[in-house]
Amino acid sequence: MFLMFIGLFALILINVPIAIALAVVAVVAMFLTQGADILPNVALVMFDGATKFSLLAIPLFIIAGAIMNTGGVSRRLIAFASALVGFVKGGLAMVAIATSMFFAEMSGSAVADV
Repeated sequence: MFLMFIGLFALILINVPIAIALAVVAVVAMFLTQGADILPNVALVMFDGATKFSLLAIPLFIIAGAIMNTGGVSRRLIAFASALVGFVKGGLAMVAIATSMFFAEMSGSAVADV
């Protein structure tokens, strides 16, 4: 386990992208623990791990944020929340909470935008 961290940090220090460094460390660990028999199944195992339902939400939230930023929806929500509670003492914190509440209403999940 410790050698995996050292290998990961070594790859990151030589400017290998983090995703590729993680993949290299994972493939080497699979090879060392299960032998050469696992190498034909590496692509299948990685694809199966990447297509989990919970992991698919991450790029969709990034796309939703990019769409809202491009369309100006996020700026309008912040301006609206600032008009509602921005004038009171501690208004900036209330604006952040209100904006997060509006984002949670739009996405349908209260904890997704925290």
